[in-house]
Amino acid sequence: MKARTIGVIAACAVLVAGGGFGILHYQELGARKEAAIASLPSRPTLSSLPSELQRRVEAAEREVRRGEDPAGALSLLATLYHANGYEAEAADCYRGLLRADPDNPRWAHNLAHLLAGYGRADEAIVLWRHVEELAPEYVPALIRLGDVLIKADRWDEAERAYLAGLEVAPRDPYLLAGLARVDVQKGRLDGARDKLEAATDASEFRIGNALLVTVYEKLGLKEKAEAVRAQAKSFGTFFDAPDPWLDAIYDECYDAYRLTLGAGMADRRGDRATALRLLDRAVRLHPDYFLAHYQLGSLHEKGGALDRSELHLRRAAELNPTFGDAWLGLYRVAGAARGRSAALSALQEGLARCPDSPGLRLEYGRHLRDQRRPAEALREFRKVYELRPAEVDALIEIAQIQFAQGQVQEGAATLKLVLDIVPAHPVALSTLCFFSITSGNQLDSREWLRQCRNQPRLSREDLQRLASAYQSRFGESPW
Repeated sequence: MKARTIGVIAACAVLVAGGGFGILHYQELGARKEAAIASLPSRPTLSSLPSELQRRVEAAEREVRRGEDPAGALSLLATLYHANGYEAEAADCYRGLLRADPDNPRWAHNLAHLLAGYGRADEAIVLWRHVEELAPEYVPALIRLGDVLIKADRWDEAERAYLAGLEVAPRDPYLLAGLARVDVQKGRLDGARDKLEAATDASEFRIGNALLVTVYEKLGLKEKAEAVRAQAKSFGTFFDAPDPWLDAIYDECYDAYRLTLGAGMADRRGDRATALRLLDRAVRLHPDYFLAHYQLGSLHEKGGALDRSELHLRRAAELNPTFGDAWLGLYRVAGAARGRSAALSALQEGLARCPDSPGLRLEYGRHLRDQRRPAEALREFRKVYELRPAEVDALIEIAQIQFAQGQVQEGAATLKLVLDIVPAHPVALSTLCFFSITSGNQLDSREWLRQCRNQPRLSREDLQRLASAYQSRFGESPW
């Protein structure tokens, strides 16, 4: 009897405990619902936006108030606001999610990004510290944490954030560049150089190149600095680190400009699938937005889908006939798909619509050059240089015609003008080097060879050919 009594008491205890857990769980759900409802922002004016977006915002608000899944509904509302440029409203939702869904690090990360953009670094740092606790393997948060700590002049903390990231991604160029900034601040130039060389190598000279020029100059390596400066101009500009949590918001975007911007960023970091998805969404929502069609056509061209590429490039040109880049794309795609005659037809049509397009005139000049009409080609190339004096492609073409016509001094002078615009330009350097060798100017040849040797964009094969020409001409090794 005693044993049976103990068993009943134990069973009752379990039931009581279970009931207590249920009560606590219910209370917790109630608190999260209240937090979600309390964070609902006042609805902004959405009348200029697509009706589908308006309906989804209203539906998300209703779902938050119903309370069956308040965190899920609030997260959708936050994303809809964030993706479509309503950042203050998105921030309110993210604050509510910190209470309604506290174990999800995305909300702290996205809110920190918004606050950092407003200059509220201290709040952003606290949030990214929280993200680091919840998701220590998420490298984009550590990159952003390090960056904002540097802006706050907290260099030691920034270094620790970057180092934590390197434990997950040892070759990440953004982390390496961040650590190099710390090294420069602390006077560790050799360490900065090593990290920046690794960062530029891993990112095709997109990340860390500007600081590497500075470091080379501080170390007295002026020629290396000029070579990197030329490399950076050739390969393009800096772009933000990939950030999947932030990038995911574009899937809820209804703004064509924002979608094309997000697609461009995805394409630059090599995520072609995301870029295509966002551009397909852009043209579906905004079929008359020429820039989305242009980007989609360009992306299909890269992937070899020439029929789809031509379809979208043609649509971009129809929507904006004075957009020269669309005609230039049509020229390339038509040539690849149907041959020279189709390409020339697209080129001439584009020039009729965009007579001052430097890109179209450059290609027309090349067509004239290939047709052995050098005088007409020179006129086109000189017009391109007048239209776009900061770029050197036309000057390279002019110099090649001058050399072919025996105007070697004029050609050399044109290439030196190229070097004034883009120091250490590889084509200009190698051509001037070869010209000096064939002219028998040994002193200049050695100087040009030295500069060529410091230009990373010149292949070993090209450099070896120049060295062999030097040895053949002067009877000795240049090294």
